[in-house]
Amino acid sequence: MGNRPVKPGSSGKRRKDFKPSTAAGKPLQSGDDSWKPPEWKSAPHMRFEAQGAPGKRMVSADDSAKPHGSSGPHGKRFEPQNASGKRLGAGKESAKPHVLNGPPRKPLAPQKRFEEGAAPVQRREWIRPSAEPDDADLVYGIHAVEEVLLAGERLVRIHIGEERRRDPVVQRIALAAQELGVPLRYESRTFYQRFPHRAHQHVIAVGAPFVYASLDDLIRRATEHPPGLIVVLDHLTDPHNLGAIIRSVECAGATGVVIPERRSAGVTAVVRKAAAGATAHLPVAQVSNVAGALRSLKRAGLWIVGTVLAEEAKAYDQIDLRLPLALVVGEEGRGVAPIVRKECDLLAMIPLAGRVASLNASVAAAVVIFEALRQRSGRSPG
Repeated sequence: MGNRPVKPGSSGKRRKDFKPSTAAGKPLQSGDDSWKPPEWKSAPHMRFEAQGAPGKRMVSADDSAKPHGSSGPHGKRFEPQNASGKRLGAGKESAKPHVLNGPPRKPLAPQKRFEEGAAPVQRREWIRPSAEPDDADLVYGIHAVEEVLLAGERLVRIHIGEERRRDPVVQRIALAAQELGVPLRYESRTFYQRFPHRAHQHVIAVGAPFVYASLDDLIRRATEHPPGLIVVLDHLTDPHNLGAIIRSVECAGATGVVIPERRSAGVTAVVRKAAAGATAHLPVAQVSNVAGALRSLKRAGLWIVGTVLAEEAKAYDQIDLRLPLALVVGEEGRGVAPIVRKECDLLAMIPLAGRVASLNASVAAAVVIFEALRQRSGRSPG
């Protein structure tokens, strides 16, 4: 409880001849309820009940909803009462909680369970439940699926849209799938709405996850078919760039591609789509350390050429690219890492005449790769 409010200048002591009076100054008689003590402000942890006429307590809307026999604010036994102050007995209708927002709602029906022996409803999915999170076992798009079939990769099934059943290109895919024994499924538009990638062209193939080659496999291929040309990507994270580079390397007849295991894009469905089926023909190796892989390539007799933007670098067309070499392409923005750059034997650059400072990683790789192809074929720049 707080202290009595004190008038400024007074001692705060109550006079003996003090008599309560009304607002008009008339003295109050005993039993008169027109005078009430001031309402005291309660602390946050205390609760006071509003008082009405003498001997009667006011009941709030939710007061009658308290359980019978619970403790009140001052430790007393609480008994629910109605608005007239009478005690409510247990089991009476008036003891029910007061509903403020309309009539009480009906209880929800219990959830129905499957009857014994009833088969659960099966929903067709576009992907196997055991597929990897990076959907590396998916190939979508007309050209990508057709190239995978021509390469002889093992496929589980192929989904084709009903609206493209009479398309000549799709019919060619369906014929190749039937010859290889790959199951075909013709799907409606609803099926493709659940597919996470939009550029599917209503042709989706589900197969085994992509199988990476080893660095020794690439070295052996470079030795058997000289001069070797291996493209090493230094933590390239964009899957579209990775797919475009794989496509350029395969079109140029190069040996293969090397990518790191961590902090780099892997061969996923997006990469297969961007590569337009080149992943079915070109080996891609994963290594734990790019710098260590370059040292292994050096010991195998390959020259390391790094594409950088530096003053000490030579123009790419002024370098002899007829030798067995490994071309290093760095990530856009960061470029080739310093630890990888130390392993390079030569540094190459592409002269630029515009205001933009650099090229796209896949474009820069394609420029140098096809310059090496030109030099090896003996054709002049003109």
